[in-house]
Amino acid sequence: MNGDDKAATLWNNGRDKYVERWGHDGSASDTENTQGRALQGYLDTEANEPPPEANPKNAFGLAKPPIHLIPGAALVQVAMVMKLGAEKYGAANWRDTKVTASTYVGAAQRHLLSWYDGEGIDPESGASHIAHMVACGLILLDALACGKFIDDRPTPAPTGDLIAAYTREVAK
Repeated sequence: MNGDDKAATLWNNGRDKYVERWGHDGSASDTENTQGRALQGYLDTEANEPPPEANPKNAFGLAKPPIHLIPGAALVQVAMVMKLGAEKYGAANWRDTKVTASTYVGAAQRHLLSWYDGEGIDPESGASHIAHMVACGLILLDALACGKFIDDRPTPAPTGDLIAAYTREVAK
């Protein structure tokens, strides 16, 4: 399975979980369900608010990616790291020149390991190692979406299968 197939599989799995949680897939053809089942949880918790279906934009808004679920504190820190990168390398430079997976995976792993070893802040930038790691992931996602990604990953190994094989079942 190539990277695009894996991304499609992940996307479909995410959509399936969304459908399971909200009872619809967010498509325009499901507007009636969006105003009904999908908003029921909101209606139950926001008893003092006017019902969302009072504003026709709500159904359309709920059909779009739920960007409001991304934590604001994380976005601010990642934005500051992206600003540092823009000052150092140029804004969205990966859209001008293709980038390799190994460059950003390596950087993300270095930041993660530094953080995990107890160093919360990158001494060079003064920013969070975790924010650097997330920025690396965002650049990879954007490069993939823009066709500016060079897939120099090694030949696939059965890592996922090994993780599954060594994962013990937890009693429910």
